[in-house]
Amino acid sequence: MATRDCHSSIASIRALHAACEGWQDETNGAYVAGWAWDPRHSSAPVSVEVYDGDALLATIAADVYREDLRDAGKGKGRHGFVYPLAGHLRDRRAHRITVRIAGTGVVLRDPATGAPPQPVTRHDAPRGCYELGSGVCSVNEYPTPILPHRCRR
Repeated sequence: MATRDCHSSIASIRALHAACEGWQDETNGAYVAGWAWDPRHSSAPVSVEVYDGDALLATIAADVYREDLRDAGKGKGRHGFVYPLAGHLRDRRAHRITVRIAGTGVVLRDPATGAPPQPVTRHDAPRGCYELGSGVCSVNEYPTPILPHRCRR
């Protein structure tokens, strides 16, 4: 499935920000997770960029199914993302991990505060099974990265 750069048909960042929606739901020493979508193209995943400060780590598709997004009317719900943070980022130093709509500079914000996410360090990483949405969990056992899977209840 092709991803869509949300800025491709908009002239200004202000118009883009109004067109695209999303949040950086969780950031810790193991992964960053959230969602992004373009309601004008509700079935196409949006590309997002993951940054550590000013350094681009990856560009990924926000295409993970989340039941909460489907229930909220965000297309068919395939607009989530989970990006495991590389081992070199888990060094106990503060890292400002941000996610932006690809090619725009529009930063996804923390839904709890409405502000850009705070710096994280390795000791912020979760241990055990944590739900990421729709019954999908992450298991974090250092030094290996997280492994998405279905929660066992």
